[in-house]
Amino acid sequence: MANIFSKLSAFDLDHTLLKENSSFSFGKYLYRQKHISLSDFFFIIRSNIIYNLGFLSISELHQRAFERLFYGKSLFLVEFWVSSFLDKHLESLFYNPAIKALIDAQQAGHITAIISSSPSFLVEPIAKRLNLTFCQATEYAVDKDHKFCQIASLMLGEDKARFIMEFMKEHKISKKQVIAYSDSILDLPFLLTAGEAIAVNPDRKLRLFCLKHNWPII
Repeated sequence: MANIFSKLSAFDLDHTLLKENSSFSFGKYLYRQKHISLSDFFFIIRSNIIYNLGFLSISELHQRAFERLFYGKSLFLVEFWVSSFLDKHLESLFYNPAIKALIDAQQAGHITAIISSSPSFLVEPIAKRLNLTFCQATEYAVDKDHKFCQIASLMLGEDKARFIMEFMKEHKISKKQVIAYSDSILDLPFLLTAGEAIAVNPDRKLRLFCLKHNWPII
C-alpha cells in the first residue's frame, strides 16, 4: 500500500455491513446443507443465547463454536462451503445503510477495511467481493494436513483498536483521517481510535453512549 492516504474507513462486519452475525448465518447454511447435525446447530443456538444473556464471554463463544464445528475440518472444504454460502446469501445479508457508507467511502478514494472478530475464512472472501482494500479478522491455525487445529488469534474490540493504532503509526495517518463503523459497545475501544465514529444499528449500550456523546447513528 501507499504511505499517503486521504482517509481510512474501517468497518465491523457482523450487524454492521451485514444485518446478521456472519458465523451464525454460515452455521444455519451448513445445517440446511446437512454439513452439520441438528445437535450441532442447537448447540450453537444455545451458546449464542447464553452469550447474549451475559453468561458467556465472546472468547468462550468463539472457542465453543470452533471446537464443535471446525476443529479437524479441512480448510479447503470450509472455503468451498463459504464460497457456496456467499454465492447464495451474501447480498441478502447486506445492511444497506452501511453498504452505502462503504460505497461512498470507496468513491471518495478512502482506504476501506473490514476489522472483524469473525473468522478470516469468512471475512476475507466477503472483503474481496466488496472490493475492500484489506481486512483483519480472527485467525484459525491449521496443521500440516491443512486441518483446523486451534484458534491462533482473536480480533476483539481491544485488538481492533491496537491494529488501527499500529496501522495509523505505520502509515503516518492521523486520528482525524480515520472513520470507524460498528454496532457493538464491545467495539468502543475500536471506535474511540477514530476521529469520526459512526454507530450502525447499535446495541442498547452503544446507542446510549452515542446519544450522550452526539455520535451519528445509521
